[in-house]
Amino acid sequence: MPFEALLNRYDPGRRWTVSEGESGWNNTTRIAESDRGDKRVLRIYETHKDAEKIAFEHDVLLKLSEAALPFAIPRPLALPDGATYATLSDSTGRYAALFTYTDGIRPNGMDPVVAESIGTAVGRLSLALRELMPTAAPAYLPCYELERTHPSCPGSVIAAFCEAPPAAFHDLRDSLLRIGETMRAFQAALQKVRSLPHQLVHGDINDSNLLVSMHDRTQIAAILDFEFCTTELRAMEPAVALAGLIGEAGGPSRGRRLFEGLRRHRSLERGRDRCIAFAHAAAPAGCIRSLSRALFERSGRRGGAP
Repeated sequence: MPFEALLNRYDPGRRWTVSEGESGWNNTTRIAESDRGDKRVLRIYETHKDAEKIAFEHDVLLKLSEAALPFAIPRPLALPDGATYATLSDSTGRYAALFTYTDGIRPNGMDPVVAESIGTAVGRLSLALRELMPTAAPAYLPCYELERTHPSCPGSVIAAFCEAPPAAFHDLRDSLLRIGETMRAFQAALQKVRSLPHQLVHGDINDSNLLVSMHDRTQIAAILDFEFCTTELRAMEPAVALAGLIGEAGGPSRGRRLFEGLRRHRSLERGRDRCIAFAHAAAPAGCIRSLSRALFERSGRRGGAP
């Protein structure tokens, strides 16, 4: 890949050493270290070639960098012309950007103390994002707008499939029936969900998008990857973080610790609406994932869209 050419556009005349970083599901990440010893994070966007989506993400990050947060946020660095992203010179049309580097390692989400620190960080970030006014509209719809996001696969079609699955899915019938029932309940509650409090959210806070301090591995040092930041149900920020903590043994205990950290900042209103938002907004994503996994397994495919 033409890393050197891109890095020279940011800092002409420097020599760079590029090494592999921990990449997430969506993008390629490299650590670039200059001959002066300073480090940067190079990201290559793999899932889309949409400049407006990147511009929105970078606008949010630049505004967040002005907030007094107790953890780091990746700040996009500017090219000499002021742009914060560029096209790779490899004829693929992919975009790339350079960000500030934060030292740290991925957290151990199984540790209840870490779970509480994640809750505290989620609360602080939620408050900061609530006050942030982006220049443009978000590129992504809220997660519950499934039929607008996937118009060729409306909820009624998914529910009908789950309630009367083909013979090839007979052994999954009980699981599919539960998914279908959940989809019907979600559709019935959709207007209520739309009326709940909304704000900008990160939308993907999990261990892979967090760093803890090298000196104290229970303290959140950075929140990374704001690619899917959008206006969403306020309750979705802790809901997504909670979903990543409760799937293993001891999950309920870690979930309680996460909410203990969250309550310190009162970033959600108390009461019934919070529970409704979590239950009904988080359910569809789980339904779609479960159904997609079943379809992929039956068709013999892995790791990609059908």
